[in-house]
Amino acid sequence: MPDEAHTVPAEPLLARRNCLQDLPAGHHAGLMLDKYLRSASEKDAATRLHDAAVLAVAQTSEAYALAFARWQTAYGACYPTGQTRRAIITTQDRLAIGLGNASPFEVGLTLDHTYGLPFLPGSALKGLAAAHASQAWGVNEARWKEKTGEYHRFVFGDTAQAGCIDFFDAWIRPESVNGTTLVPDVTTPHHSAYYSANDQDQIPAADWDSPVPVSFLTVNKGVKFELVLGCDLLAESPAERDTICGWLKLVSELLCEALKHRGLGGKTSSGYGMVELKY
Repeated sequence: MPDEAHTVPAEPLLARRNCLQDLPAGHHAGLMLDKYLRSASEKDAATRLHDAAVLAVAQTSEAYALAFARWQTAYGACYPTGQTRRAIITTQDRLAIGLGNASPFEVGLTLDHTYGLPFLPGSALKGLAAAHASQAWGVNEARWKEKTGEYHRFVFGDTAQAGCIDFFDAWIRPESVNGTTLVPDVTTPHHSAYYSANDQDQIPAADWDSPVPVSFLTVNKGVKFELVLGCDLLAESPAERDTICGWLKLVSELLCEALKHRGLGGKTSSGYGMVELKY
């Protein structure tokens, strides 16, 4: 016989998604997207899930503003005076970043784990700048070529050494956190069977194939993010500090050019991911 400590509770414990289902509104878009959905086969399931995430973003503004101010203070204290460079990235059209992330509806979105808000990963910004440096600037200046160029290795690093420029995650500005930060979108692949089949069972694409709408969330136009670049080299003289500032300015120009010509995130060939960067 089980003792009293192992007695079965009078009411069964509810799954997390069942508890969330009865909430009038959530405060964490990531949690809503991850745990809110009971069944993907329910009618209008994607619409209800995305509406819940959009509403959740609007509920986080007050707490997030405090966290954002703390973050600004923290990165300012990490570097000597003059060895950081701050910029504002503004979306010029919808931004689809993190499409390959896990999602109940196959298409994901990059959200901060703590606050459930969109952000621009520093790794994505660094990768974009590194690719542009090698493929665009490296055409006329071999020192910007990946693997062999000394400038490329100095800024971005390689397997043997770290780069001297730090790319922070770009946090969304508090004034951009509201009920229009995220916006639902839809893509309609027409040849799902052709793209999903393996080589042996592949069905030729045809004009009469039916489109299968897939809904997903994007970051809206006009949303502002704050970007910070830092250099952790030790400057022992005014001349060395000027050199560090020069490198920060140069990398800033590189990233600005890369964002202008390449965009950020997915579906850039369809006009997504166009942003403006201002220092």
